[in-house]
Order: sequence, then structure tokens, then C-alpha cells
Amino acid sequence: MASNLANFTTRYLIKDDKDSASFSLSLEVFRVLAFGILAFFDFHINWSLKTIILLLLLGFIEPLAIYTFMKMHEHTHLSISSIISRSRMIWVAIIAFLFLGESLKLLDYIGIAILFLGLSIAVAPHRIFVDKGIKISILTSLIAAVVVVLIKAVSSDVSLPVMIVWMSLPSVFIIPLFMKDRKQRIKGFLQSKVQLKVLFNIFNFLAFYGYTLAIKYGSVSIVTAIYQGMIVFAVVAGIIFLREREDIAKKIIGAILTALGVIILAGIS
Repeated sequence: MASNLANFTTRYLIKDDKDSASFSLSLEVFRVLAFGILAFFDFHINWSLKTIILLLLLGFIEPLAIYTFMKMHEHTHLSISSIISRSRMIWVAIIAFLFLGESLKLLDYIGIAILFLGLSIAVAPHRIFVDKGIKISILTSLIAAVVVVLIKAVSSDVSLPVMIVWMSLPSVFIIPLFMKDRKQRIKGFLQSKVQLKVLFNIFNFLAFYGYTLAIKYGSVSIVTAIYQGMIVFAVVAGIIFLREREDIAKKIIGAILTALGVIILAGIS
């Protein structure tokens, strides 16, 4: 539920503000502060060269991951981006197989294939190459898949709050370097819709913490599939509340197929 609220509030706010950098910076600062507090009560690092390299990779990739995530919501309807984001399940399965040695059963791959079919129906092939928002959404899903696998790889050696602080802290310094008129933009960001932006950070915090916990204790391929499957409700929310009425039939069919794929992956069928 938190992931649905996080995606809905992100799209609702950023589609008008159109300042991906400020939203990205706000979220990373909130994560550093919130998880920094949690780190006092859950601090653990198994120091090794592998751990340091993985944490540095996370810190290096995260600024790009969070910025493309915000750009995706800025340029793409929620009812479309929530479906396209499911393509990360394909990337996660491939990357997890190559680098973590995870393998899925035949039924699991069938579930992922059905999810991919839902994506294909929701997004007409010709739009993939001409629509800026869709291209950003696909890039976001690929980067997110790399982040997920890195989190899984390092989660056994570092407590989650510490890992997320290491992951988010570089973004706090890197993102402002690429912001034009950053003082004015940050000031403007903090002066409008403050309560909604606080909720935006809280929902994203809860969604990300729950997601990383699930990744730590479960298969990254299955966890990602089920997590993304829950965003099917975002398709309906985008259509109803954000008035994203274009290609409703394809969106609904894609969402239904996605739900079917999730049922198969969750072992409910």
C-alpha cells in the first residue's frame, strides 16, 4: 500500500512542479535523516573489500536511479509508468541469475512472461521509440534492477539503515551540483504544498524500507515481481483520480495480465 501511495503522490506533485532534481534531493535528504536515526539502533557493518565496493557502487548509481525515477513520473502517466516499471522484473531475473546465482522455476518464468505481455499490450511498440516518458521509464526500470541486485548482494553484511545511508548520502552532495539556480529552486520547492511533500517523503520512506527488508530476506526476482504487482492499483488510481483516460482499454488489459502474473509468482494459483 505504501508503494501505491508513494507513486501516486510523486506523480500528483511532480506533474505540475516539474522539478525532478528538487524532488530527488528532498527524498534523499529525508532518507539520510530518517535512516540515520534508525542506524543508531541497528548499526552493523562486516568490513571487507567486497562490502566497500558494493556500498560505493550503490552510492554512485543512486543519484542516477532517483533522478530517472522522478523524471519518469514527471513525463509519464502513472497508469503507464506503473506498468512499464514491471519490466524491471525481467532485468532483475537476468541480473540475479548472472551475479547471484538465483534461478526460478518454470512456473515463475511463465508468470514473468505474462507480466511482460501485459507491458507489451499497455504500451504500443511504436510509442516505445518516440515517447520520451516511456524511454525514461524503461531506463529507470533497468537502473532500478541493478540497484536491487546490489542491495541483495550487500544486505547480509550491512544493516539496512546503514546501507541506505551509505546509498543516499552521496546524492545529497551530487544532485545540487547539477541544479541551475539551486537556491531559488530549493526555496520554491519548500514553499508550496509542504504537507503533501512531507507525505510524499514519508510514503516513499515506508515503501523503500519495506521493499529493502523483503529483498534482504527473499529472492530478489520473486520479491520484485510481487512488489511491482501491487502497483496494479496505481493504474486504476491514475485513470480515475489523475484523469489519465488515454488508451484505457490497453491499460486495463495490461493491468489484468500483470495481476495474473503476480498470482502465478506468488503461488496462489
